[in-house]
Amino acid sequence: MSVMTRSQMSGAKARSAEIRHQAKARGAQMRGQAKARGAQMREQAAKSSAGSTARRTAARMTPVLIGSGIATRRGVRNARTWMAPRLERAGHQVEKDLGPRVAAMLITASHRIEPTPVRHRVRWPMFTAGAAVVAGGGAAAAYLMTRRADSDGLHAAEPTITTPSAVPNPPSAPAGTTPSAG
Repeated sequence: MSVMTRSQMSGAKARSAEIRHQAKARGAQMRGQAKARGAQMREQAAKSSAGSTARRTAARMTPVLIGSGIATRRGVRNARTWMAPRLERAGHQVEKDLGPRVAAMLITASHRIEPTPVRHRVRWPMFTAGAAVVAGGGAAAAYLMTRRADSDGLHAAEPTITTPSAVPNPPSAPAGTTPSAG
């Protein structure tokens, strides 16, 4: 057998390391490609499977959904049929019993909060009565005074009244004018 020298050994080791490195790189590349191909295949399978599954589910659910719509309409109709007479009875009850009570309560509340009416005093009758009393008192006083004066004789000589024609020039008219008869 041949014995390898040191330099030959280090060269062989280097080549061996290089070969191992290339093999690792090729293996990693192949694993990556395999993973990618597997992912694509799984994606295609899922697409075709999802589409067919959706179609099958839709075909199975359509009658159920139609039936649920019919059942819903039937349930609503039944609920309305059940509720209508009860609402009518409640309305009559409120109209008969509760309505008058509420109305009476509202009326008493309105009477409680209504302010007392302001009394407007009418003053003209009082003024008229006062004026009549004063006028009556003045008339009575004048009558009594004239009666007392007649009894004392103060009205024996009455003054004479002069007419404007008797006076030649009244002091209010300017000189040289004639007074007009009026």
